[in-house]
Amino acid sequence: MKGLVNIYLLVLTCFAGASGRLGDILGIRALLNVGLMIFGPASALGGLAESGYALLLARAVLGIGAAMIFPLSLVVLIWSFEEKERGLALGSSVFAITGSFPTVFAFVAGFAACVLIFTYMSLDRNKASARASE
Repeated sequence: MKGLVNIYLLVLTCFAGASGRLGDILGIRALLNVGLMIFGPASALGGLAESGYALLLARAVLGIGAAMIFPLSLVVLIWSFEEKERGLALGSSVFAITGSFPTVFAFVAGFAACVLIFTYMSLDRNKASARASE
């Protein structure tokens, strides 16, 4: 069980900083969508994993997707809310679910798909595609 948590956190922490910088270079929207496209299917594969090694691999891939989503989603929240509303937005973006591993992975895969559709439809293309150098 420790390995499932450790592999995810190791990959997430190794790539989060680089993902934030890549978002500055390539555009927040593009990289956030790539992260969601990695995270959702990896979560589904984690739910379908029939061996410990397959589950560890799925968790590592989840870490890569999460490393793209985490820093960039905070940027989107900052863009989307006024300063006095950000605390509530950040607090309500954290939630807990319970259940078996397959249930959690299935929920996360569906949630990631919904967020991907939402970001595609609602993020301002000009602002979210802007690069830090411009």
